[in-house]
Amino acid sequence: MHCLNPTYDTAAILPPYNTLWTQVVRRGNPSEIVTSGIPLEYKITNNTYSDGKRAYGQFWDYDLELFGVDLVSDTGLNLVDPSIQNGLSGEMVFKGDHFQVDGIPVTPVDDSLGWNPYQVAEITVRDSGSAVIAQTGTTVPTSDEINCSKCHGSNAFLDVLKNHDDDHGTSLLSQTPVLCSNCHGSPALGTTGPGTSGQYLSEAIHGSHADRGASCYDCHPGPTTGCSRYRPYRLGMCG
Repeated sequence: MHCLNPTYDTAAILPPYNTLWTQVVRRGNPSEIVTSGIPLEYKITNNTYSDGKRAYGQFWDYDLELFGVDLVSDTGLNLVDPSIQNGLSGEMVFKGDHFQVDGIPVTPVDDSLGWNPYQVAEITVRDSGSAVIAQTGTTVPTSDEINCSKCHGSNAFLDVLKNHDDDHGTSLLSQTPVLCSNCHGSPALGTTGPGTSGQYLSEAIHGSHADRGASCYDCHPGPTTGCSRYRPYRLGMCG
């Protein structure tokens, strides 16, 4: 499950960003991984745009301020190949023994404007003459159900910044929009160290809320998304 912000005008934790890896195997005895002569295409089914749905367009409004990249609408960040900005459909890139596409800016709202955190990608394999030789689908999970409102109210990100300023002497409210990983390292965004604050973002958030009675779904997606889908959780075996 990839989380993304529902808005980007105040504070940003994560951008819309999903990645697909595909491996093509020719059946036989022995089977063989195919790596050439077969262009691979991907598309998010019934989901052709993200800008213009809910407030997701704010990502492209503030992408330069937040992430230092001025992206074309409906294309995403790419932390692996920064020169390639991918959309919700396109061609995959060959990477050694597999094909890959990074930074798909998929959101949990499809073109019928229905909200679904389990979007589906269709992968098409073609031969050198463009004939379809294989096709498959896979779930592309993404949710904006980052929820801080239980403790921080209806304008949660604004309240988070205010509390941060009050508790740590910062001036984040005057610097919006704020990318949290500018100070708190986030490996999800390619940071290799804890950042200028000395704390990774996950460490700072979990540490701050550890003694405040927070449960996983108070922040993580969430009662509707149900991203903790493993069996012990579903059976109530985890605290």
